[in-house]
Amino acid sequence: MASPRPTPGTSTRRVASLDPCTLGRPFHLLEDFQRRLAQHVGRLLEHRFNQRSDAQLRASAGGISAFMPAIDGGAWRSYRDGVGSLALNIERPLLLALLAHHYGDPGGADAMLQAPETETELRFAGTLHQQLLEALIACGAGGGHAFAVQPGALPRTGHRVLRIEVSDDALGVRGRIGLAFDEAWMAHLFDSAVPARAPAPPPAELAVPLRERLPVRINARIASLELPFDQVLRLAPGDILPIRPAGTAEVLVDDVRLYRARVAEQGGLLCLTFFEPAE
Repeated sequence: MASPRPTPGTSTRRVASLDPCTLGRPFHLLEDFQRRLAQHVGRLLEHRFNQRSDAQLRASAGGISAFMPAIDGGAWRSYRDGVGSLALNIERPLLLALLAHHYGDPGGADAMLQAPETETELRFAGTLHQQLLEALIACGAGGGHAFAVQPGALPRTGHRVLRIEVSDDALGVRGRIGLAFDEAWMAHLFDSAVPARAPAPPPAELAVPLRERLPVRINARIASLELPFDQVLRLAPGDILPIRPAGTAEVLVDDVRLYRARVAEQGGLLCLTFFEPAE
């Protein structure tokens, strides 16, 4: 059966393709982290460019997706810290627009775009990278170690790329900043995003050690006496059996002798003390 065609005047919505790399992983928990990072990048742009060169640069979260060389081309610079490796990329048109703002010539980016990459451009990109890494740490995602340049360790297919969209509507500037994270860094971000759960308290009955919860019935055999069977049959209430005072007693659990203890008297009561394992 053929699928119905859309009638004139009806709108069709394109369904976003499902990224299988996101299955089973809580990427939705990183939305707050993306917003925080975009806010810190926005403050960086505000202090360094907007206030100094009257720019109107704004930053917003652009989502997370898998690194694809055909789409995410360009110059990446890799860094490593105690968590793992990550790489940074600022699209060249955006980087040159920021460089032009830095030199007070907002309209000079187009001319620089036609020229080859220069050492000034590379140094400027390196400075921005360090400030972006500081913004990453300010979001609470830093690993507590300084970042070191890692030559040659560029992103690979499957690495996750977090994008920050940067725009200046007055000048028509549009571009993206990309941060590519390896698996170690992605695990660190998930650990930082998932709220820590306090361990559930054990049930009341488990709060006490097992040896203190297990009731055991103990019998103390203080004395024993052998009598002929016919005398046992003639016993009556009130009869007195002659026994010698016991100095020791056997301690039994389910008729199994476990200890030998001394018999003592305290306050008119017989007590057991000095328990010794039975041989």
